[in-house]
Amino acid sequence: MKLRHGLLVALVALAVVTVATDTPSALRALIVLPLLLCGPGLAWSWTFRTESDQMEWVLLVALSVAVEILAGLVLMGLNRWTPDSLLPVVALIMAAGLITELTLSRAPRGSTP
Repeated sequence: MKLRHGLLVALVALAVVTVATDTPSALRALIVLPLLLCGPGLAWSWTFRTESDQMEWVLLVALSVAVEILAGLVLMGLNRWTPDSLLPVVALIMAAGLITELTLSRAPRGSTP
C-alpha cells in the first residue's frame, strides 16, 4: 500500500469517528477539513503525471476543491445539500478513485479492463 493510501485511510477513519461521536465542532473541523482539502485529490492523484512534488500537491488540492464544489452543486440541485450529506458523497468519490486505481494496477499490461 502506498503512503498516500495510508494517509487517505487514516484521514477517513478520523473523520468518520469524529462525525459519528458528535465531537465538538472546533475539533471536528480540525480533523474533517484536511480530509476535504486533500481527500479526493489523494484518491485520484494517480491519474496525473507531474514533474515535481509541489505541482502534484497543487493539483491535489485543486482537484479536491473542484470535486467538492461539483458534489455540492449536485446536492443543491437535488435539494439535498447539508454539511452532513456532503461527506458521504465525497467519501464515495474517494472510494471510486482508489478502487479504480487498484483495478487498473492489477490488470495485465496491454489489456483493457
